[in-house]
Amino acid sequence: MRAFEVLFRNAFVFFALAAIASAPLALYMWHAATTTTPSRFSEFVERVVSFVLLSLCEATIVHATFQTLRRRPASIVESAARGFRRFGAVIVASLLRGLTVGVGMLLLLVPGLIWAVTFFVTIPACVVEQLAGPESMSRSSDLTRGCRWQIFAAYAVIETLSFVVYFVLATTLRHPATVTLYTIVDFTWSTFVLAYNSVLVTIVYHDLRVAKEGIDIDHLAAVFD
Repeated sequence: MRAFEVLFRNAFVFFALAAIASAPLALYMWHAATTTTPSRFSEFVERVVSFVLLSLCEATIVHATFQTLRRRPASIVESAARGFRRFGAVIVASLLRGLTVGVGMLLLLVPGLIWAVTFFVTIPACVVEQLAGPESMSRSSDLTRGCRWQIFAAYAVIETLSFVVYFVLATTLRHPATVTLYTIVDFTWSTFVLAYNSVLVTIVYHDLRVAKEGIDIDHLAAVFD
């Protein structure tokens, strides 16, 4: 519930950042559904662009979330600038995390879920503590140790809801006659989920450091001052 409170306290900034990251995929999916089958090259380019934007979105929302927690103003431009400062490290951290969780999902699902929770706060650690990719994952593993069931429960709620919503959308609107409506609704829901998940990850990171290290919010967010 706290993530919802923070999300809607600064909703415009959070949703705008998430919408920018989600838009290319939505446009590509609409184009693919209304024209001939896209080439493999264009599909590859779209996946790369989406991966980069989604990774940077999570990094930019780290800044916006900390500003909101401190009751300070956050802007799209400032948060984007803060995220781009860690561009290389964030991309590496996201790639390593994604590959690790992806391999785990192929291993009968359970290892993937465990690693998803273990490396849950990789990006906030990368941005706030200015760590490299592997170090960010190691830091996330340390911080989440002993709290992973609670993190899994919080994460599972929105993921389960997302699955239900996507299933309903796919079965009711994913048809040639309603492809534009489907794209709009899917884009709106994807933007919300991305914004919420990014805020949730940052709040979990904040709470873990407060609980385990006794550090206050101003000290935590000093990197942004």
